[in-house]
Amino acid sequence: LGAIGLVNVTVRNPDAQQAILANGFRFDPLPPPVFSAVNPIHPNSDRISGGTVITIDGTGLRPGIAVNLGAHACGAVAVNPAGTSLTCTTPAVGVGSIGLVNVTVRNPDAQQAVQGNGFTFADLCGAADERNNRLQEAIWLCSEATFPSDTARADQLRINLRTIMESNNFNTAIFGGGGVNWKQYYRYNDGNFPPNNLFRGLFKPGIVGSEAEAYAEVAAYELDVLLDLRIVPMTVIKNFLVQQNIPVGVALAGMAYNVASIQYFVEPALNACPLLGAAVRPQWNPNNRQPGNLPNNPDLETVQVLDYIIGNPDRYNGANLMQRTDVLGQIKLFAIDNGGGFQEKFGGSIDSVGQLLYVAGDTLPYMVNAFGPDPLTTADLSTVIDPAGTGVFLRIDQGIRVNLNNLNPRVQNRIIHANDAAIRNRLLAVGVGLNPLYVERVIFRLRHIRNLLQGLPVF
Repeated sequence: LGAIGLVNVTVRNPDAQQAILANGFRFDPLPPPVFSAVNPIHPNSDRISGGTVITIDGTGLRPGIAVNLGAHACGAVAVNPAGTSLTCTTPAVGVGSIGLVNVTVRNPDAQQAVQGNGFTFADLCGAADERNNRLQEAIWLCSEATFPSDTARADQLRINLRTIMESNNFNTAIFGGGGVNWKQYYRYNDGNFPPNNLFRGLFKPGIVGSEAEAYAEVAAYELDVLLDLRIVPMTVIKNFLVQQNIPVGVALAGMAYNVASIQYFVEPALNACPLLGAAVRPQWNPNNRQPGNLPNNPDLETVQVLDYIIGNPDRYNGANLMQRTDVLGQIKLFAIDNGGGFQEKFGGSIDSVGQLLYVAGDTLPYMVNAFGPDPLTTADLSTVIDPAGTGVFLRIDQGIRVNLNNLNPRVQNRIIHANDAAIRNRLLAVGVGLNPLYVERVIFRLRHIRNLLQGLPVF
C-alpha cells in the first residue's frame, strides 16, 4: 500500500551501472468497493438466529474482504473471480440488534463501502408468543415460514411443547365445567419459564369402556399436523389418573376413568359466534344453504373440511369453534373438542355443522355417518329439520356451505399429495382406543375431498 503514487524507475546493468528516472511510474490504488445501485443485498433480512447465506453485488470486491452487518461479522465470505459478487453467512445476534443495520464491506487495503440501513435483523418467529408461553400460537406463526429458518424453529417448538405436555410438570389444577366429563385445566411449567408465566392444558378424561373420545382428540391433532391445517391445538394422550396416584377405574363424579387427553389451551379463547355474525350461532337458510354474515376467513373452510374428514358431528359455534387475534392482528379460528370424530358418535342423526358438507355447485350435501358419503334427498332434509317442532335437530341450521376453491391453497396441496398409508399408520399409532374401521372411513373421506379438489369422480 505504501507504493501507491509516483515512484522512481531504476535500470541497472550487470556491471552495476544504473540510471534512474525520477517519478517515472505511478501506482494507482485498486478501485474501492462499490455496492450495486439496485438491490445490492439479497436477501436483505434474516432472523436474529442467523445462518442464512446472503449475496452482495457490486464492484471492486477483493479476496480477503470483510463484511459486517451492523457490529457483527458476516461469516464464510467468498468472492467471485470478477470481484462483482460475494456471499456470506449471517451471524447469530442478540435481541439488541433487531432492526435496521448498516452493511459495511472492507477490502484488505482498508478501502470500504457502507450501505446505510441495508439489512434488517428480525426477531425469532413467534418470539413474542413464546415469551408469554403461548407456544402453540408461536408454532402456528412460525409455520407461515417468512424466513427459511422458520420451519425448523416451528418443528423445534413443537418438540418443546410436546415434551412439556407429556411431562408431569404442572403445579395447579383449575376445575372447569359443562359439556365435558370432569374437565380440568392444568397449568404447566417447563422449568425454564418464570414461575408466574405458565400455560394451561385442558384435561378431558375418557370414561372406562368408552375411551374412544380421548383418542379421537389426539387423532384430530395428528391429522391436523399431517395436513398442515393449523387449527387444532396440540393434544396428547396420558394415563393421567395413574400418574396422579388415582387407581384406574376409580369413580370420580359418578364415573370411572382410565386414559385422558390433554389439549393445549389457546389464550384467549373467545366464542366465535360474534365473528360469525350471531349472538348464539349463525342461522342457515335450508332453501339456499347460504350462511348469514359469515366473514371471508379461510379457517372456516378448513374447520368444515376437517370435521367432514374425521366424521365429527359435534361442532357448534360458541362451544368448540373458537377465535383469537394473533400478534399480527389477524383473526384465527381454531377447533377444540374434537372427541366426536373417529367414532360415528351420534349414529345416523344429523347433529351439526360437521356432519354435512356442502360443496358449491352440488345440489345436495354429503353425509359423514356412512362409510361413503351419501347424497341426501330433499325428503331427508325435510324430516331432519325439526320435524316435530321440538328443536331437537335444529343444530342443522349451522350448516356452512363450503367452496373448496376458497380452501387455503396450502391445505389443498397437502390433501392432494397426502400419503394415505402414512396417515393411516400415524392415526393407528395414536392408541388402541381408535377403531381401525373408523380410520379407514377417515381415509375414504380424505380421498373424497382430494377427488373434489382435482375434479375427479367423487367415488
